[in-house]
Amino acid sequence: MYQRYHLGAAFGGDGPTKPMPLVSGQISQNLGPQEIRLLHENISNQTRPDQKLWIYQYRNGSEKKWGSLYSFAELEFFQDDFEVINHFASWETFIAGTMIIVKFIRGDETNGLPLEDHEREGRSVDSDQISIVGKIMFISGSPDVVKLNMGGKTRLIDSFHSEEERGSGFQR
Repeated sequence: MYQRYHLGAAFGGDGPTKPMPLVSGQISQNLGPQEIRLLHENISNQTRPDQKLWIYQYRNGSEKKWGSLYSFAELEFFQDDFEVINHFASWETFIAGTMIIVKFIRGDETNGLPLEDHEREGRSVDSDQISIVGKIMFISGSPDVVKLNMGGKTRLIDSFHSEEERGSGFQR
């Protein structure tokens, strides 16, 4: 028997940091105190209860309420489908004018990051596992900002008011 998984590629900072088994209600630890799960249920605006969807949910601590971020059906996709989806998604992003880039940080990739003391504590790298310990995010806007989250709270680490500033900023 095989196990099916959900991969949250390219969703963003609150997306899953590892493959999730398609098991309804199974809670997984994500980054820091964040928990995630999939539910196989209907969403509120569905008219056909026989067509259940997988709903991706997250919460930023076990005492918090669950929030739903997206849902998906179990459908087979082909290369042409992904090309259309990618074209539409990238076109809409450029029209909206906002670019968001998220890089998940593995345990051995923290060199050079402006870590605070509490973000350095307890960082051990297990060579048998790839563990996600944080994320760094670039968000275009006015100003452009760079944020860091090492498993706790997201904080601003840099901002840029011009293209020239942004080009020289990554060399600071």
